[in-house]
Amino acid sequence: MVEDTIRKLMRELNVQVSLYNRHRNGKYSSYHGTVGKIADNRLKQRFNEKRPYHVIRWL
Repeated sequence: MVEDTIRKLMRELNVQVSLYNRHRNGKYSSYHGTVGKIADNRLKQRFNEKRPYHVIRWL
């Protein structure tokens, strides 16, 4: 009976639990966080370069 009262109050106040509301936005996300490990920067490339195409090195 307590659960019914809580659901009724939540419905009247238009309050939802965000944990159970994730799928309501309809957007698909395949993000699983950082998977695997990041390799060492052995080529010493600068990945925060401000000039376009300057990071690319032709070997």
